[in-house]
Amino acid sequence: MPDHTGKARNAPIRPSWFDKWKCLRNFITVFNDHDITIVADGVDDDVWNKLNKQYSELDLQRTTFGSNAGSFLYSLDQAVKLPQDTIVYFVEDDYIHHEGSDLILEQGINISPYISLYDHPDKYWGDNTNIKCSIKVTEDCHWRDTGSTTMTFASQVGYLIQDMDLFQQWCGGEDHWTHDTQLFTAISNRRGLITPIPGYATHMDTWVIGKMVDWEDVLNRTTINHLT
Repeated sequence: MPDHTGKARNAPIRPSWFDKWKCLRNFITVFNDHDITIVADGVDDDVWNKLNKQYSELDLQRTTFGSNAGSFLYSLDQAVKLPQDTIVYFVEDDYIHHEGSDLILEQGINISPYISLYDHPDKYWGDNTNIKCSIKVTEDCHWRDTGSTTMTFASQVGYLIQDMDLFQQWCGGEDHWTHDTQLFTAISNRRGLITPIPGYATHMDTWVIGKMVDWEDVLNRTTINHLT
């Protein structure tokens, strides 16, 4: 997908041990006790058939938007039809989650309207190190407030409805792109956004993998007993 200037974006650089099927298995293992919907956007028949073979018990939905923004807004539209106190977690397909992430997510939602489980390394680079933040603590981890995150985040339906204007503004443009930095800067200013220290999830792009966690070991532990 092109960026906002029309230039091609750099493809993510993955570790040698990265595998999207393992990321999916990791997520389903960690969030096994919760309702899961898989939005399979733009997949070929082989992928769709594999999903149905391995995860027939889940809510599988095949779409053809061909963009992160399209599939996100589709997911958002379904989410806002749920009861307003429902916790919804949107997850992109190249994330790894630490065991216990579901419990940590619930703790975070109790103290902030929006949370991400990803402690993005960019918060500790350059001038960002001079930005003041507040630190909170729940039963099992520390949290920091932050000004931005990725499109892997959680909130309650009531807040999603109230902030629909921001989602449409930053994800509903003609470029079909999710402008996550601008979106979550606006959400952070309006509502608040926190992330755990260290993170309980990470994006699998080598230059922004979360620190202080052996994510390869996490992936192996949570997928070792399953075919991928």
